Amino acid sequence: MAMVEEQMEAEPVELKPTVTALTKLKKAQLAFELKKRDLDTTGLKDVLVRRLLAALTEPPAAVPAEEVLQSGSESCLRPAMLISELAAEIAELSERLKQLDSA
Repeated sequence: MAMVEEQMEAEPVELKPTVTALTKLKKAQLAFELKKRDLDTTGLKDVLVRRLLAALTEPPAAVPAEEVLQSGSESCLRPAMLISELAAEIAELSERLKQLDSA
């Protein structure tokens, strides 16, 4: 497998986020692309295709405000605090709405 990875590193593959395009890749290529994204590389080829397709089409996950706050970056500190406060407020309002709906 290491030899296959070395060969693939020398030959970059243009990834198109379609099932058809990804199905044309070899299983080793799919595993390599998943590994580059720190994703699970185990499973049948169809599973790898779906996993890579999801990684290519889903928007990147938001970084939790707590992580931004812990990073210590002054430029991010205030917006991160506001985001954290807003998230708490949204959760509280959502809970209130649930209570009103059930009443």
